[in-house]
Amino acid sequence: FRRVDNWFTPPADVKFGALAGVVPAADGDLWVVHRGEPPILKVTRAGAVVRSFGRGLFHTAHGAFVDHDGNLWVPDSGAFNDKGRVEGKAYQVFKFDPSGTILMTLGKANVPIAGPDTFLAPVAVVVNGAGEIFVADGHMPRGGPQDGDRIVKLDPQGRFLKQWARKGSTPGELNGPHAMVMDARGRLLVADRDNLRVQIFDQEGGYL
Repeated sequence: FRRVDNWFTPPADVKFGALAGVVPAADGDLWVVHRGEPPILKVTRAGAVVRSFGRGLFHTAHGAFVDHDGNLWVPDSGAFNDKGRVEGKAYQVFKFDPSGTILMTLGKANVPIAGPDTFLAPVAVVVNGAGEIFVADGHMPRGGPQDGDRIVKLDPQGRFLKQWARKGSTPGELNGPHAMVMDARGRLLVADRDNLRVQIFDQEGGYL
């Protein structure tokens, strides 16, 4: 690798914020997700912005994932306390086609609940080859029964199938999940932030 200074300069009409994710697009460009406006940029390898979308849609974009069909998935982890909540947005996962059209929305705007069709704070999403969706939910430690700290599995249409893990520090428990990837063997690797570790699960929630 070599560092390239000033490779990317946001256009004047982009208010660039904290970086939330960078992933390769299916055509070789890059998806750059940040916490400014508009939050989703398509950038060529030469550093030119060729597409942007999502203005006004997110509270706190958190991560990005490109599925086998080239669609972009971006979670909105929302505010981490009630003082930061904004009506009509947050606590959702969006699926976009490469042009920026929303194909699917998971969760309910401004409803931070760890339920079968809602999320407390979704931070990462991956999709397997069969189209099944996995969402890491929880983000930051919270007290009380609504502390999230789980992995949610949904079918390709976004219908709830199962969830696993709970708040804790024993093997298989999570305390502030923060990122998730699927390796070449189909295992889910979850960054268990406040436990200072990475945990590995199979796609049915089995602790490996």
